[in-house]
Amino acid sequence: MSGELVGTWRLVGHNLRQDRVRAAVWAIFVPALVLGTAKQYEQAFPTPQARAEFAAEAKGNSALTARSRANCTGTAWATSPCGRSATSP
Repeated sequence: MSGELVGTWRLVGHNLRQDRVRAAVWAIFVPALVLGTAKQYEQAFPTPQARAEFAAEAKGNSALTARSRANCTGTAWATSPCGRSATSP
């Protein structure tokens, strides 16, 4: 092997090994973050009444409802993939 591409496959193998470690770290980190957040909500709102009050307050927060609609519709002018128009609540 000679020329400009000498060592290319070695670098490719090295990058794949590094990505394998990074992917494993993210595969552990993301579920742990989700579970930790859920556990914190469980501790912050221990009773069904407290959870219901929080849900009602969060539902009334326009910033949270706008974000959930944006996640569902994708675009402001398109029909929603969730089965309703983008302008309906």
